[in-house]
Amino acid sequence: MSSTFGKLEEGSIRASNALYVCFAIAAIVAMAIPMAYPVWLASHQTASPYNAVSVSNPTLGVRLDLSVGSTSIKAGDDITITIGEHNTRSVENQIGTASNLKIQGLSLGPCAFDGPTGLAIMRGYYTKDSIATGLHLALWHPGAYSCPIYVGVDSYIFDPNSSLATVVTYQGPNTTFKLQTENRVHFSGSWTEGTQPFYEDAILQPFSRGMYTLVGGDEWGDILVLNFMVS
Repeated sequence: MSSTFGKLEEGSIRASNALYVCFAIAAIVAMAIPMAYPVWLASHQTASPYNAVSVSNPTLGVRLDLSVGSTSIKAGDDITITIGEHNTRSVENQIGTASNLKIQGLSLGPCAFDGPTGLAIMRGYYTKDSIATGLHLALWHPGAYSCPIYVGVDSYIFDPNSSLATVVTYQGPNTTFKLQTENRVHFSGSWTEGTQPFYEDAILQPFSRGMYTLVGGDEWGDILVLNFMVS
């Protein structure tokens, strides 16, 4: 009788030990997953494998182009960006303005009118689906600028197979002007906010090591994304 009881007690202890081990393993796995996930995620957040992307709008007959000099730069180096709108038709192409930028805050400079395209850079890895949550870096020195008087734009008349356009304003046909919608810009970092009113203490901070996301868009709602790495 005592022998049988001893065997039952021994089996119960073994079962308890096995259960404890299972709980311990589960706890270790539960702790390891959140620790390992950022490492796994970072390994899958790589720079774009190509330097240039495009998206065509066959209804309007234009193509939005976005490219960088390289998707991998050294800390302290510039990133060279080219963005432009191109008429894909072999005849003049007049397109009315739409003001349909899918991502707010895209621009090509500190003034109100930059043409039909704009861009922004964010620190971190974003895709088209998550780009709206990114924080735009300050690419231009904060402060007051002597910008030309903004005249409302009615439409763009693109030259055949070209990124050169005639801007038609609401002031009438005598106030049109030519605009090259392909632009190349260079950035070596972003600016701190500085102190109002003149922001003289704003500092240009070079891009630090890590992943960055470049987004370009046009006023007809097309968006392009490139990811680049600073090492």
